[in-house]
Amino acid sequence: MKQPLADIAPKFDLKFLLIGRPGTGKTHFTATYTKGPVHYYMFDPGGEKTVRKCAKELNQPLDRYTIDLMQDPKKVTYEKFWKQLQQDESDGFFEQMAQQQGLVVFDSLTKISQLILMDVAQKNGRTLTATDKPMRIQDWGMVTSWQRTLISVIDVLPCAVAVTCHYITETNEDGAVIGEFPSIIGGLRYTLDNDFDEVYRLESIGKNYKFNFRGSSLFGAKSRVISDSFLNNITMDDLYYAYMEGRKITR
Repeated sequence: MKQPLADIAPKFDLKFLLIGRPGTGKTHFTATYTKGPVHYYMFDPGGEKTVRKCAKELNQPLDRYTIDLMQDPKKVTYEKFWKQLQQDESDGFFEQMAQQQGLVVFDSLTKISQLILMDVAQKNGRTLTATDKPMRIQDWGMVTSWQRTLISVIDVLPCAVAVTCHYITETNEDGAVIGEFPSIIGGLRYTLDNDFDEVYRLESIGKNYKFNFRGSSLFGAKSRVISDSFLNNITMDDLYYAYMEGRKITR
């Protein structure tokens, strides 16, 4: 028997990409979520300290936040991370997060992209510094393929997901700026914004946040739940209410 739509509980399954330079507050922003548990796949150093600090500021219990620390360059590989994701999915972790209105954070895609590059180089017998075994075209294709596979998995997770990423500014041969793009290896950076429901750019102004939700000729931000182009000091809870209640945030 089919279940009436009115009887199906709303689910917080927003997928968004949060871009900003190092230290602008991407991790801190995700930690402002208080409507459910928050889990981090933490690759950026200092992220755990940031989460603890935010929890203290919000008077939130630390057990609401869980972290898979993946910061030891001698032990962490993309293969190990990928196996961890598969195990978590098999254990029903993401479905449990969805039932609890939880948020999963991949922090950051820049670091994950670097791990993919190193794993592909090792798998194919390449080196990233020596000239005798340089990366080939098919190697770069594998890097992009692995990235696309990861993004496709993120897209179908049943819970809300935030993916943080640094960004770079690219110029042409004349030195003119042509755009700002996610800082990841390979050509996927030019189309990555199409794979997320929402794309935001975060800037910090002292202790305050400033979000770009509408983008510009240089940056392809996009939002269905935010009316204004720029907003200061919103929280993850604001995004939750906007997404779940279908009302746009304005200030």
